[in-house]
Amino acid sequence: MSNIPEIKTNPPASSKPLSAGVLAAVVLFILLSIFILLRLTPMMADDFCFARYSGEPMTSLSDVFRNVQDMYMNWDGRAPGAFSTFLFSFLGKNAFDIFQPFLYLGIMLLAYLHAFGRKKIDPLPLLAIFFLSFLYSAAFGHAVLWLVGSCYSFECFFFLLFLLPYRLAAEPGKSNKSVWEFLLSPFIFLLAVYIGCVGANMAAGALLMVVLFLCLYKKNRIPVRPWMIIGFVGIVLGIAVMFAAPGNAHRIASMAGTNSSAPLIDFLHKKVSILYQLTVLLETSHAVQLLGMIFFVGAVKIAFLSKRGTSILPPCLYLLGGLAVIYSLLAAPSAPALRSVYPASILLIIALAATVDSLGLDWKQRPNKTVLITVFLIFGTMFSIKYIADIRDCQLIKSVWNERIDIIHQAQASGRKDVELPPLPPPSRWRPRLLNVYDVGENSDSFINEAVAHYFDLDSVVIEEDNPIDDKNSNPN
Repeated sequence: MSNIPEIKTNPPASSKPLSAGVLAAVVLFILLSIFILLRLTPMMADDFCFARYSGEPMTSLSDVFRNVQDMYMNWDGRAPGAFSTFLFSFLGKNAFDIFQPFLYLGIMLLAYLHAFGRKKIDPLPLLAIFFLSFLYSAAFGHAVLWLVGSCYSFECFFFLLFLLPYRLAAEPGKSNKSVWEFLLSPFIFLLAVYIGCVGANMAAGALLMVVLFLCLYKKNRIPVRPWMIIGFVGIVLGIAVMFAAPGNAHRIASMAGTNSSAPLIDFLHKKVSILYQLTVLLETSHAVQLLGMIFFVGAVKIAFLSKRGTSILPPCLYLLGGLAVIYSLLAAPSAPALRSVYPASILLIIALAATVDSLGLDWKQRPNKTVLITVFLIFGTMFSIKYIADIRDCQLIKSVWNERIDIIHQAQASGRKDVELPPLPPPSRWRPRLLNVYDVGENSDSFINEAVAHYFDLDSVVIEEDNPIDDKNSNPN
């Protein structure tokens, strides 16, 4: 028997570079998709107000901090969340358009880490999370594309960043004790205080999720470390700082409209009304669609694959956190804005992705691979249709605003201080999802009319004819 040398075959060396190249392509695709929409989105509504919040243009970073302080003292305890709004109102729309795609990418990466834990980042699941976020995020245009509304993007990013150590610590077999704890504790505390300050409903969701994570640790015999408790305390402290703001009383008084003759009846009627509006919000925010997909995949997991994959408890944690963010809005003094639900949308998307991951299926097998390809084709087609519609909508809105600015410049050149502007085009099918913000109207004394007039140093600005945009919400929330 002859000695034939063994020939060793190595896997193709190009597999890893190929995977890295696909991931880079997905990241670039996400960045460009958001950047294009941002460049086609003009300044609107509160953008003109925040740029001159104190009455004059901001000239330094000290003006940014001064405006945040003024808002905290005179309008809203959630003022720390408006720091990013004032900052980019100071830096300008171009700076915002460049920075925002990277922030959005950060949210997508954090959502991936929450859904899949310490697993290596796979480009296809990341792309799926992006498709879901674009298709099913509440008030996508408000929270991502609109400069002032983008404070919800910043808050959502730090919300997910705060919860990430809790998620990673929940993984079995991972030690929570290390020298990094000494650095993690103050970082967690600062993030927790920020989360508590910037939004009551987001703070409620964070509080519930921290408690649920602590319960999960106890069930899985994971030691509870000091930083985990510090995070809880920080949120409570942040909520206290938010509610202690002197400006809250003015804001509540201007929005609540309490009936002094029957305050209790008026209060109960208002809460029932808000509860009904929150139920409607489940549909308008696409939460119903996300919940339907979560329950379907979860039912498959429980009925057929309960002994495979990982526990379904972590996805349930994010599901409950998302519902808490939505229904804690019952404590709001008036009907909540749709953009307030944006963080809940991301939590529900994480819950869906984590539920799919818990199935423990091998997606390289032919039947599973066929299902995966079909799902990607469906969501990819839906994304393409909505993205093209959004581009057209942004182009229409921006073209009218460019025409308005030309009219304003002509008026300034001729010395006129009272200007009539053309209305925006009638709302398209997708406008409520993209940029359903209040616009200039026929009343020169309205908030937005005065803000635009002041921004361009005019006496008054009015619309030429009936504005087709729904103007029910003529004041900022």
